[in-house]
Amino acid sequence: MTAGDDCQIKLWDTRTLKLIDTLRGHKNTINGVKFGVDSSNLCSVSADLTLKHWDVAQRGLIGTYYEHTAELLDVDYFNGEDFISAGYDRQVIAWKTEKETKVVYKGHNYAIDRVRTINQERFVTACQDGSVHIWNTKKTKPVFKMATAHPQGWIAAMDNIKQSNILATAGIDHAVKIWAIENDHLGLKEVASLPVKGIVTDLKLSLDELAVTECD
Repeated sequence: MTAGDDCQIKLWDTRTLKLIDTLRGHKNTINGVKFGVDSSNLCSVSADLTLKHWDVAQRGLIGTYYEHTAELLDVDYFNGEDFISAGYDRQVIAWKTEKETKVVYKGHNYAIDRVRTINQERFVTACQDGSVHIWNTKKTKPVFKMATAHPQGWIAAMDNIKQSNILATAGIDHAVKIWAIENDHLGLKEVASLPVKGIVTDLKLSLDELAVTECD
């Protein structure tokens, strides 16, 4: 699937690269889309200040959620029904879509570009001021803060391996950093720093490889 400035989510057949269908409903740029694990449900976040929950199998909108007060920048999943979002309002919101409940987390001083779940109880965020925070879903404040993960600021990309302690971050400083989460999620250790030529805008991390998207 892809999404962007045209306010549309496009579903593609990865084998033939043919367009399957288009989901419409957002009123401004879509900054993130994510399928729930083992699910036909997905959530999208937008500059229109909403998170939308979709049923791809039925090609329909399940619900629209309002709580963010500024542009949403990223979304990730906990499971097939529960998602988490972050954005310019410096808030992280965990959504339980079936119960239609939410929990709001605060702790960053600048816009949060990336949020990734570690497991059902932990998640990590990356901020435009170069900081990385680790969170426990049972606490509304971060349990660990690294203020200078990228001293030059603006972490624009982050990814992790679910159910593990491995994390990667990157941004405007022309470096991709690999981290190990330590001390029962109360610490962060830099494992490696990989130089890149451009500004990194996206990362995809797996057990076998690291894919980096960068611009000049």
